[in-house]
Amino acid sequence: MSSSTGVVAATCEAYCAAMEDNCTGEETVEQYVDEAQCLAVCAAFPPGQAGRRDTAQKGNNLECRNYWGSGPADTNTGACLTAGPTGGDTCGDECENFCFLADEFCPDAYDDEDACISDCVAFTDAQFEDPFFNTNTYQSGDTYMCRMNQLLKAALDAGPNCPNIVEVSAVCVDGAGGGGGGG
Repeated sequence: MSSSTGVVAATCEAYCAAMEDNCTGEETVEQYVDEAQCLAVCAAFPPGQAGRRDTAQKGNNLECRNYWGSGPADTNTGACLTAGPTGGDTCGDECENFCFLADEFCPDAYDDEDACISDCVAFTDAQFEDPFFNTNTYQSGDTYMCRMNQLLKAALDAGPNCPNIVEVSAVCVDGAGGGGGGG
């Protein structure tokens, strides 16, 4: 689809193909476990405005993520993090993106955005130990990363995963085993 400027707008298919090409294979850059998860999460992103440098390089939108994810396949961990669901503080703030996706995939998890942001800031301030999110690493632990992992799983199967994105979680607790920090 072309914008009014004649620039082709980003699509989830192109974005997910770029993420597969550029942001997999290295432990610290993989953002989605597979194409189905990428497409489901991508469908929730606001589109952004094609051809506008200001939205193509920042903000919680598909254009920003596509811009950063479509670079050279050099396993640039920073670009992959920025292109991924957390936004890397470039394509949106980590907690704003978490709460945006929580509202999309787990709308009953929090009473409102303020409650979500409040919990997320506590996760981030106390436990955001690794700036390079990898969906395969954070399967447990009382961390933002574990909760984001559960939220991404909820994009395809909300039932068993949504209860684990909140402060009191059966999966995201210290000592649960199965992965944690590192990076």
